[in-house]
Amino acid sequence: GTMTNLALKSGLPILGIYGNSFSSRMTVSILNSLGLKELISNNKEEYEKIAINLSGNKKDLKSLKDKITSLNLSSPYFNSKNYCLNLERNFKMIVKNFQN
Repeated sequence: GTMTNLALKSGLPILGIYGNSFSSRMTVSILNSLGLKELISNNKEEYEKIAINLSGNKKDLKSLKDKITSLNLSSPYFNSKNYCLNLERNFKMIVKNFQN
């Protein structure tokens, strides 16, 4: 999850593969939430196919990097300030509900 976040925040594509590990599930979840389904594979063969395609197609790679850069600016996932404000609001609501 952390490495996926850092890579995407840096504008770098990262591939995800459905699997049983926590990091695999986190990566797939993050990519899904950002609408980057083209970076998710169901098996190792698909994973390799996506990687080879991106490494050999500079136009597609540039387009994908541009999409990720745009998401960095517009996606709620990358809006830390808004996330913190919402988290703080929810904590206050929990305390208020507990006190009542």
